[in-house]
Amino acid sequence: MPIQYFVVFINPEFTLYLPKPHKSIILPTQVNPFIRKLAATPAKLTASDKKLADLLMSLHKEEDPYSRLTFYDFSILEKGIVSSCCRSLAIVISDGFCTCTKCGYKEEIDSAVLRSIEELRLLFPDLIITTIGVYQWCGETVSKKTIRRVLKQSSNTFINKRRWSYFE
Repeated sequence: MPIQYFVVFINPEFTLYLPKPHKSIILPTQVNPFIRKLAATPAKLTASDKKLADLLMSLHKEEDPYSRLTFYDFSILEKGIVSSCCRSLAIVISDGFCTCTKCGYKEEIDSAVLRSIEELRLLFPDLIITTIGVYQWCGETVSKKTIRRVLKQSSNTFINKRRWSYFE
């Protein structure tokens, strides 16, 4: 059975610079005409076509094999504020700024804590965000008072349950 292959780019902002475009490459502006051409092409299905379709359907996997994520635990990860420039944990905090000792990048503590909170939410979506949790995630280098202030400013909801308060 002859098989035709095509590489289809669907992003409308994509541009491919080639001296001569290959006929198996479909660019974003060519997608709709290509689909209309396919729909207009008459096709006769044979018994072997149906058999191939059934085989492909039987081989379909419902579970994505690439969805399995690596397991990691909060307690085993190295903690601290990460430099947004070189991704190093070599951060020194002084005078309201975080300075990376490797690359020299300097940023305000509030933005560094806010970035750390977003990292924590991304890595642990089910984790309840608390001042203590963020304090531990930041490597216990930023004061709890600063973390609480940043959390109150950036969070939509503060659930006050005294000792077990958290942010959403």
